[in-house]
Amino acid sequence: MKKLYVAILVVFVLFVSAILVFVMLGRTYETGNVVDMVEEVSQPPVVTTTAPPPPETTTVREISASMENALFIGDSRTVGLSEYASLPGATFFARVGMTVFEIDKTSLKVPGVGYMTLDEVLSRKIYDKVYVMLGVNEIGYDVGSIVEKYVKILEKIIAYQPEAFIILQANLHVTSSYYYTNGIINNPAIDQLNAILVQYADNERLFFLDANTVFDDSTGNLAVKNSSDGIHLYGYCYARWGEWIKEQTALLNNV
Repeated sequence: MKKLYVAILVVFVLFVSAILVFVMLGRTYETGNVVDMVEEVSQPPVVTTTAPPPPETTTVREISASMENALFIGDSRTVGLSEYASLPGATFFARVGMTVFEIDKTSLKVPGVGYMTLDEVLSRKIYDKVYVMLGVNEIGYDVGSIVEKYVKILEKIIAYQPEAFIILQANLHVTSSYYYTNGIINNPAIDQLNAILVQYADNERLFFLDANTVFDDSTGNLAVKNSSDGIHLYGYCYARWGEWIKEQTALLNNV
């Protein structure tokens, strides 16, 4: 009986020991999985980077003083420039009495080219610069209507010549005796129009040049010594004006 009891006790001990071994093996297996998972998660992710594109570079276009690819649009004062100023290579679309109201309907003889409309002149080649001087012959009309038409001309130039610099030229003054006698074309009205036009100059694409500073007297009127008839310049003054335009054009890059 005693032997039976001992045998049962031994079996029980072996059974309990087996259970303990089985439990310990299971915990080791689970612990190993947890460690493996922790090691897996702790690994830093692989990040593939792409080098950023180089920064965009902005090309600053300089305004050349050369008149080789310049276009001048205007009235009799611009005709004077074409005849007396030294502006080699420039194209002139100008006529005595030209106004903003009729320029689109006019076909002119362009020196060295032939008869052309403004659209044809603007589309025939690429210009670096387009100089515009219009408005004095329109004095007496409503200034709002003058400016409205003037702006449409500028829009046309931009449409045909999207890369060209546009230089608006102030209308030149007349002598004091001229506007007292004429009664319509007068310097206060010219100044009013010029003051409106200068507002369209952004000094990036559109610029404004005022040659009145060259030819006026101390009272702000066209100096008598510079004009034969009170409104047009002497030939030598047109030559000086042409040189001044080239000088001022070269300075526009520094505006």
